[in-house]
Amino acid sequence: MPLIIKKITSDLKPRNILAGWPLELPLIFLGSSKSRFFVLALKGKTVPATSLLTKKVHVQKENHKYNLPFTCGFLGALSYDFCTSCEAKSNQSLVVEVNRSLIWDKSNNEMFLCENFLEPEKDHGHWTFDIPYNRLSSFFSHITLASLTLASSLDHDAYKEMCQKAQSMIRQGRFYQINLLRYFDVTINGPIRGLSLSVFDKGGSYACCFCLPSVSLFSFSPEQFCQVTKIGKEALCTTSPIKGTIQRPSTELEAKKMRRELLTSKKNEAELNMITELMRNDLGELAKPGSVKVLSKKKIFAFDHIYHLKSKIQALLRKDLCFADFFAKLAPAGSITGAPKIEAQKAIFEFEQRGRGYFMGNAFYFDPFQGNFDSSVLIRTVVTKPDSQELEFAAGSGIVLNSTPEEEWQEILAKTRILAP
Repeated sequence: MPLIIKKITSDLKPRNILAGWPLELPLIFLGSSKSRFFVLALKGKTVPATSLLTKKVHVQKENHKYNLPFTCGFLGALSYDFCTSCEAKSNQSLVVEVNRSLIWDKSNNEMFLCENFLEPEKDHGHWTFDIPYNRLSSFFSHITLASLTLASSLDHDAYKEMCQKAQSMIRQGRFYQINLLRYFDVTINGPIRGLSLSVFDKGGSYACCFCLPSVSLFSFSPEQFCQVTKIGKEALCTTSPIKGTIQRPSTELEAKKMRRELLTSKKNEAELNMITELMRNDLGELAKPGSVKVLSKKKIFAFDHIYHLKSKIQALLRKDLCFADFFAKLAPAGSITGAPKIEAQKAIFEFEQRGRGYFMGNAFYFDPFQGNFDSSVLIRTVVTKPDSQELEFAAGSGIVLNSTPEEEWQEILAKTRILAP
């Protein structure tokens, strides 16, 4: 078999490796201290997005005795603009074909070295990297946490005016929910790589980091976009949109009050219901007839600094799909556009007057050996601007008819606190 999985006994820990990672080496990982699995890429090359998009979603699963979500295959990020219907069309994407990875299963305290020995054809037009596993033990800690300062050109009055204009469009019937962003320039005190430690320490279950010559992307995301797992001969797709946010206080008494307030909020429930229905309909276009199910309509989840509401939808996918079909129907995520999706995307471009780039796009992995796919929504993300080492951050909120501009403003501020020391 071309794929070899070795269980390794070692004292190596993900955070220690990140703290000692040489600045001249690329750094690609998925996961954080909060996720069960942590994936570190050691060997691979960048490839065109078509290398993923032409692959079938439904593949034959190989049997391995270790139940790992990813071994080797594709890791990457597709920008919001890559799949959007708005005018800000962009081919901005990052896809890496990984042939060696190190996987930590933190629940069982196990580590695995995975290697694909069936090398792809040599293509000197793409950027490659190869970091031997035995080199990791020689890394010494030298990277420290970085402190950040945020500044936005969209001030309080301008944001309030934007919210009111969006609500006017809702009254006119153009759309019934829209997610609008505030963009922040980020000043960092220390090396950019210090953000990798912040992502590991404070990131959500869908956190990731891509540090390559072309881009540096640090995502603290807690939000799943879509997951595909093999169940027998079927491909089961799960999506878990997040809507509704409230600040998480420091005391349990206040936290209980805030959770109750979020669960009983008609405004937040309306936001979540709209997007759940949107994602249910989108998934229905790819699913076997009658297989789409809403498993949970509203549950509360705790993350650093905030609480969110989340729903869960599942369906069995048709067998003829490739990833181009998959992203064309489902991306961008409804939770970061609004509804109806296409009209909301057009209005977003009118309001924001720019492409979103990787903000609100999707990070992903696809393991063709096992048929596993999972992806995030790139919220809570810091990324370098195109052709620059300057950093940028974005945060938004869903605006509906009964939104209060001041509450939406405070929600965005709550989301920026993930970057606080």
